[in-house]
Amino acid sequence: MIEFTIQEQDIVASIRMRRKRLRAGIAGIFLFWIPMAITLMSGVFGVWLIILGPYHELSTGTGYWFLGFFAYFIILIGLGYALTPVFARRIYNKIGFATIPVKLDWDYEKMVTEDRYAKSSVPWKDFDRWYENHQLFMLYYRKLVPRIIPKRILSETQIADIRRHLQEQVGPQGIMRK
Repeated sequence: MIEFTIQEQDIVASIRMRRKRLRAGIAGIFLFWIPMAITLMSGVFGVWLIILGPYHELSTGTGYWFLGFFAYFIILIGLGYALTPVFARRIYNKIGFATIPVKLDWDYEKMVTEDRYAKSSVPWKDFDRWYENHQLFMLYYRKLVPRIIPKRILSETQIADIRRHLQEQVGPQGIMRK
């Protein structure tokens, strides 16, 4: 069994992974990419109005307004990314059970987690979907809060073993099982 404790960096990685996943689906087109395209076009149009507007008898003030709109949204996106660790620290401090040591073990059929309150054994095939990045695995069981397994606690062979179990028994990464 491997013993670990969830750390702030794990929560930051899981938040960023969720945001990245949001931008990848159909919802991401409407929630992220279309607004981003409108924002970029407003910036380009603003610069065009500022530079070439006087030659076409157009107001440069409108160009500055479009450029301000562009800058406002770019700053919001940057702040969202920069403030993720602050947000994660707040979550980490609120969730008392995040600091409880967890023991992790697995075999071909199931994954077993144990802490001082409960012991849980979940067959690999019962997970709905899974995601992975360079810092952690996120395993979803019945569309609920994911189980986070930090890669920092695992060796390369253990990472490959967990990935193999997930690919064989759950399916490709990110695909929701029916």
